Amino acid sequence: MESARMVFESIINKNAVSWTTLITGYTHRGDGYGGLRAFRQMLLEEGELSPFSFSIAVRACASTGSGILGKQVHAAVINHGFESNLPVMNSILDMYFRSCSACDAKQLFFEMTQKDTITWNTFLAGFETLDPKESFCIFSRMISEGFSPNCFTFTSVVAACGNLAVLYCGQQLHGGIFRRGFNNNLAFSNALIDMYGKCGNIADSYKIFSQMSCKNLVSWTSMMIGYGAQGRAKEAAELFDEMVTSRITPDKIVFMAVLSACSHAGLVDEGLRYFRLMTRFFNVAPDQEIYGCLVDLLGCAGRVKEAYQLIKNMPFKPDESIWVTLLGACVKLIKNEV
Repeated sequence: MESARMVFESIINKNAVSWTTLITGYTHRGDGYGGLRAFRQMLLEEGELSPFSFSIAVRACASTGSGILGKQVHAAVINHGFESNLPVMNSILDMYFRSCSACDAKQLFFEMTQKDTITWNTFLAGFETLDPKESFCIFSRMISEGFSPNCFTFTSVVAACGNLAVLYCGQQLHGGIFRRGFNNNLAFSNALIDMYGKCGNIADSYKIFSQMSCKNLVSWTSMMIGYGAQGRAKEAAELFDEMVTSRITPDKIVFMAVLSACSHAGLVDEGLRYFRLMTRFFNVAPDQEIYGCLVDLLGCAGRVKEAYQLIKNMPFKPDESIWVTLLGACVKLIKNEV
């Protein structure tokens, strides 16, 4: 990025493309603050402005998660007359949700005089986990105002059904999507697997999973999480082995899913085997959550000394949740002995 910056500084007559490229370079490298510094420099030097430079600056702001910076960029958008540009405003709407500023997002949405499907989808997805019931209201209002839902819309609403564990609603949406021909969409199929699993209907989860012509890491993970939640560790373990055979490399979330399944089923040695696979064969570094799951796995089996030794050998300081898990296991062991 230093070389790119040197080339940029050597340009005598910088235009909107020059500035946008620089801001994009920082943002795509994960340096949101660097992108915002370049954006500020553009404004101070009265560089040529474009909707694209503002959209990228908003994206840079979203990556920082700062609501204060978000409001400053929003103010700059208004001051420079881009508040009527729909893609820019859609970006700001998304930025507010990513900055955990749902109230600001809601206010902006209702103030927007122009909306498209992307606007509605962004607003809907923002409330998917924050307030799933609100997602249903947004979806209903979107339909009533004449906007046609697309696959992204249905994926968000189905996810909201899963978060609320409302099986009947999820089944209705599934039928509607099937009639619209979206059933072969990968992201939507993954959402259905997750929804049915959260609603306790693991049979339909597996039916969708087995019928998918193309699966990705999310597909396998969602199915394993569903099995784990039902205490079906054997099926989760078999699925893990099948996934590895299919040459899909497991990540931390996959291992968390299979370890949780082993913990729910009390398969201690099997869980420890997967932990060794994770660290020694796949070189996946365990985090607090993984260690917490292992402590729970050992503790529930009454192997508290091993759990304590595991905590002592952790490469970082254990957090409060891990100690609470160990304490709970100790209390349970004492009660059983009494």
